Amino acid sequence: MVKITHAATPSEIAGVQDLIREFTSWAFSLHDDAREFPTFSGLEAELAALPGKYGPPTGCLLLASVDGKPTGCVAVRKHDDTTAEVKRMYVLPSARGLGVGTALIDELIAATRRMGYSRMVLTTHPLLESAIRLYQVAGFEIVHNPPNFPDYEGSEVCMEKLLQ
Repeated sequence: MVKITHAATPSEIAGVQDLIREFTSWAFSLHDDAREFPTFSGLEAELAALPGKYGPPTGCLLLASVDGKPTGCVAVRKHDDTTAEVKRMYVLPSARGLGVGTALIDELIAATRRMGYSRMVLTTHPLLESAIRLYQVAGFEIVHNPPNFPDYEGSEVCMEKLLQ
């Protein structure tokens, strides 16, 4: 059974840190220049400060566990007064297919609504086809880097979800 928690305790934060580091190592293995991607700039400082910009009242940091073991994470932070940006979504390969990603994104959407945002945005890499499908099933649509959207050189897939 998948359990979703709002990561706050030292052990929960450590679980999120480990998951994000694993994702980062994987991403670095895909691209020689991945270390230069804006999303990884200042990552260790971000991890050391968790929940940081993902903390209440304008953000949310979620940890998924299966049988008490951290298996996935996702975060949201304020982009502007009406928009939240989804960041750091990752599910361990061994936990894929267990509903972890769906449980994380469903709780993230609910938490984002409770925070009063009316829109969610994200970017993901085109190679992450299963993540793109997960977001689409959750109601995100692919968009062409509209105004007030994180700018990542056009190499990522941009998506948004209206929460109205």
